[in-house]
Parts: sequence; structure tokens; C-alpha cells
Amino acid sequence: MEDGALVGICTERDIVVRAIAAGCIPAMTCVTTIMTSDVQIIHRDKPFGYALHLMYEGGFRHIPVVDDTGHPLGLLAAHDALDLDGLQMEQELVRREEITIIL
Repeated sequence: MEDGALVGICTERDIVVRAIAAGCIPAMTCVTTIMTSDVQIIHRDKPFGYALHLMYEGGFRHIPVVDDTGHPLGLLAAHDALDLDGLQMEQELVRREEITIIL
């Protein structure tokens, strides 16, 4: 980070494509040489669906979440949507079970 601002992101895709497949020696390769430096970000106030849209349109699976000053707060991954779907399905099953007990 430069002054706390995000300067890049290094994902497993970067490691596989830019390091391993390129024949780099991981123990001797600096992260800055393989990371993606032109990173798409999303503000913390944007909807999760918008983040998924950006990832789909951009062809990437991870997007950093930033605050008003551009400082990173976290990282969203496309697979987080599956976790969200799983949670919603679990809540729906509990609700259905409660209704069944009532009836």
C-alpha cells in the first residue's frame, strides 16, 4: 500500500498464470511482479449484486471493497454468492419447518 491505498491484488489466478505457468520460482518472485495492479474496486455502500455484475463483466472473481478514501476494507469473491445462496436456503428450510410444525 502507498499511504494505505490499494496498489494491487494477488489472487490464485495471478499465482498460477503469472508465476507458476511462466516458470517463476515462487520463493524468489516478488508479489509486485505477478499481482494485478489495475484493480477494479467497489465502494462499501454498493449492493452485492453490483459487485457480482462487475466481476462477471470484467471476467474476474475477486473485487476489493474500499471506504470513502479508497482504503481497502475487505475482499469479495464470486464464491461468496454461493455462500449467500446457501444461507438463504438454510433460512428458507427453517421457515418451512416452522410452518410445518404449526400446521
